Amino acid sequence: HDVFVNTCGVMLATLDVTGNYSVQTLPGHIAVSRGTAESVIAAVGDSVLYDGEPHGIPAPVVSVLAQGGVSINRTEDFDLLYTVTLAGSTDSWQFTDAADMDLTEAGEYTIVISATSELHANPVSKTVTLNILPRPLLVQSGDNSAAPYTYTGQTQRVSGTAMVLGLLETDRLTNLTYETGQSNEAVDVIDRAVLLNSVTVMQGRRDVTANYLPQF
Repeated sequence: HDVFVNTCGVMLATLDVTGNYSVQTLPGHIAVSRGTAESVIAAVGDSVLYDGEPHGIPAPVVSVLAQGGVSINRTEDFDLLYTVTLAGSTDSWQFTDAADMDLTEAGEYTIVISATSELHANPVSKTVTLNILPRPLLVQSGDNSAAPYTYTGQTQRVSGTAMVLGLLETDRLTNLTYETGQSNEAVDVIDRAVLLNSVTVMQGRRDVTANYLPQF
């Protein structure tokens, strides 16, 4: 940009003699080009178990190669952009701060990190992966073989969810279905196994079954 001198003085030793001069100031110009030293993004992904909480990745570091071949952390000189895509989905998100990432659903997230700077050369984008793994869910139906019911002519049943392990407190089970011929209720005299086929996991009104790995 241009450089302008606003005022100047002329001194003779300690005596100001500016008044003896007709001073004319002319503009100059200064230019500093953007650095060309190599810059590199260092970032890592993560792998966590679904817990209903938001997840992201640790904040990356952008280093610039300085004199002597030493890399210096200059992350503050760069504007970062995180582009996130979910495997098997058309959904995508963008963030400008790693702390704002709030990915909650189970799945494999590809995160492309790019950085731009007016001071340094832009680095090559870095790609990392965040895996939010489905949560193991064990659902065991009731077993009354130690104290069998007595025939009454009425429908009798055992609990379909006598033991549940891995279910978050915010979630609940519904829509229980059983293997053919292995339901949890009977009218006639029988002696057989009870085995679930599927369940639906709800969080409020939202179906979150895909975040679980059910085992019956």
